[in-house]
Amino acid sequence: MLRGLSVEILGRTGTGRTRLLNSLETELTSAGIQVIPIAGLPATATQPLRALRFAGLDGAASRERDPITRVVTHLTQAATARPSVISIDDADLLDDDSWNVIASVHAKTNVPLAITRRAGFDAETRSLNAITAACISIRLRSLSFESTTELLLDHLEGGEADLDLLTRIYRKSGGIPSLAISIAEAAMLSGAMTRTGTVWRATADLWHDSLAGAVERLISELPSTHRDIVEAIATLGVVDLDDATAMFGHEHLEQLEAADAITVVTSDDRMSVLAHPPLVTEWAQHSEHSIRRHRVATTAAERLPDYPEPESRHGPSTHSSASAAMISLVLRDIDARRATARSEYEQTQAFDSGVRYLDDLIQNPDPALDIDALLGELALLATTPTQLAHLRVREVIWEGTTAAPGTQRSSSSTSEFPGYQEMIGSLTLIAEIDAHGVPPDIEKRLDAIRHPAQVEAGWADLAEAHVRLVQGRMRTAADIVERIAAAPGTRLEALAQVTHAWATATHGEFAATLTLALERIDVNLSALKLWEVREYTRLAAACALTLGEYDLGQSIVDAVLTLGPPAIGQERSHVGILAYGAVFGALNGRITLAHALIDEAERWNLPCGPIPGSSVSAAHALLQSLTADRRLAVDTMSQAVRELLDHGYVLAAVDTGIIGGLLLGKPAVPPGIARHMHDMDDTWREALLVYATALEANDGDRIEAGIEMLTETGRLGAAQYGLTELLRIRRSEGDEEGAHRAQQLLGDVIRRRRETDAAGVRWSYIAQYQITANLTFREREIVRFVVEGSTSAVIAENLGISRRTVETHLTNIYQKLGVSNRWGLMNLPWVQEGELFRSAPGT
Repeated sequence: MLRGLSVEILGRTGTGRTRLLNSLETELTSAGIQVIPIAGLPATATQPLRALRFAGLDGAASRERDPITRVVTHLTQAATARPSVISIDDADLLDDDSWNVIASVHAKTNVPLAITRRAGFDAETRSLNAITAACISIRLRSLSFESTTELLLDHLEGGEADLDLLTRIYRKSGGIPSLAISIAEAAMLSGAMTRTGTVWRATADLWHDSLAGAVERLISELPSTHRDIVEAIATLGVVDLDDATAMFGHEHLEQLEAADAITVVTSDDRMSVLAHPPLVTEWAQHSEHSIRRHRVATTAAERLPDYPEPESRHGPSTHSSASAAMISLVLRDIDARRATARSEYEQTQAFDSGVRYLDDLIQNPDPALDIDALLGELALLATTPTQLAHLRVREVIWEGTTAAPGTQRSSSSTSEFPGYQEMIGSLTLIAEIDAHGVPPDIEKRLDAIRHPAQVEAGWADLAEAHVRLVQGRMRTAADIVERIAAAPGTRLEALAQVTHAWATATHGEFAATLTLALERIDVNLSALKLWEVREYTRLAAACALTLGEYDLGQSIVDAVLTLGPPAIGQERSHVGILAYGAVFGALNGRITLAHALIDEAERWNLPCGPIPGSSVSAAHALLQSLTADRRLAVDTMSQAVRELLDHGYVLAAVDTGIIGGLLLGKPAVPPGIARHMHDMDDTWREALLVYATALEANDGDRIEAGIEMLTETGRLGAAQYGLTELLRIRRSEGDEEGAHRAQQLLGDVIRRRRETDAAGVRWSYIAQYQITANLTFREREIVRFVVEGSTSAVIAENLGISRRTVETHLTNIYQKLGVSNRWGLMNLPWVQEGELFRSAPGT
């Protein structure tokens, strides 16, 4: 704006557009620019040009007879007296005459404009459309979970909040800042949110009638037709996209999606539409049915007479990016599936239907339901040895998920259940290792669980693969898993796939495993398998941390944390995800968020686990290194590693010591951890240790050799840091050739990191600020070619136009973006990051 550019700020009510405009006005004033503020007030029959007159621009001193001419003269004089900017809040509300005045002054004086208006709809006046076509657009999106969490913690003025409360507020608000604060304040006033010590917790449903006003304000800015559509969708709960299109038409739905008033949720086989934020749906279900609401609901019922009620629907459960709508739908689907299974069992009282209900509860347990009592009921219904064996297997699985650390497993003999001895013995051994550590007689225990003629072969191999993985023999573990021929859809297949993925990743194939983990998260979220979702999230976070993809890792973790507290048996995975979230938060400078996640993890009071990243102490150490004493951080990390070694968790201990040491600026923490690498069947950790030692010693040659290893294995974050250090060392040595080589390598690594970010963009939250330019489609094509390095002749040949036409388009592009040449265009940050190529509203 200091260079003469105009800016429009687009967003829904509550996204902070007025606040951002006020901040912009403050910055301009401090830079010596005069701000001429105009509030968005509509004119009336008795008060034409009301907004301009309210701003003191009535032209009373002018001798012109025409009132519009007087106001034009007054505004022109104000804008040219000294460098100025015209600021217009809620520009949609201004009438045509007011916009004609502003457009006339803008054309005469080139005074920049800073305006705010609603997102997703074209301006209703021709003058406003003409002005915004040449504006830089700042699109305010909903906040991510992490940003919403920080906002709430700041609002609580130093208080803490448990994860259940934070996720419930985020899911209801959809990340709209003012709505999140309104929900919290309403909950505090109604007593649905109470404080125990320093921690705020939800004690009841967070809906309160006072929130109706906030929702109504949110949708009141929509045109009447679009309000009806949003209310209809909210009343129905979830609407298939094809049905919604038949009812409302593509054009209306596209406008509402662009305005963030609806969300399209995608599953493998269909797409559905929900109101956004989810609180709108809750408002439709709680608020009194007015005449208008009755009309909307009746019209929807007439157009789709056979449409089922929301409570009975089993809608899709995945979304292409993390969103509050997606999480709300997943949780609702889980409740619906559980209710269906329970109803079937209660009606039939049959063993088979009871087992199906039991399987659903074991997979996604509900603390309010008594699984032990259900096991007792089914034991009375079992009439054959096979049924008793199946029930015993599920009992062992349930014992393995619920037994507290230090609790011994059931001692009943597996010989009572021929054909199932390996399954029961293996699950018992794995649960014991995860709770207490690797027993001294592990090899004898592995031999003892092998039995011939099993109903499902492969369980003993799974137990052995788990042990080898924990011991740090990843390649051996992968080889063992690969010989398991599990039936599709079985628990053995799920456990074998998770074990193999961990073995592959920790053997060094982090990039490929990250891609696999993201795919498996989507698949299992669609199938409502939350245990698998959390396991693959922990794996994806480990890969992202090792690869240096901290933003992507934060997005993945946040997406799954919005599921809320874990079900019974998923606690350890959940705590591991919290620990990774704290590490990513600390590395991304979100210290408040990191502290909150560590506090939440520590409240679970779980001991260390055998999988890398399960140690809350290691995450705490990293946060200490950034905010407190580095020596204390090293001591905390060393204690965490020793605890892992005491449990026999060699892989977790070595990776915590090396990766954690690197993050703390040490070769390894504690130094003696290196001797435990000798029995591990890979070499990348030794190479990483040599590289870390070279960094500490400022040894440029060994750093350069280590960087080659890092780039080959995809550890681009560590490589980028090492190259900055290498560049510093070469320059201090006066080695210009070496500095040039380091600079080239640094550019290549940065480019590859951007490619990795692009590959994971579907798991990244939509940015709160999205900067675009209202370029035409052809202009965007040309910018894309320019960024790729194409000359005007090449662009003309590819697009089938003349070179002169290309140059004309470039001139218009430079004018719209406030740059003077290709160099200026390519150095705009949002062009470098690809933001320019996203479709802007109305283009």
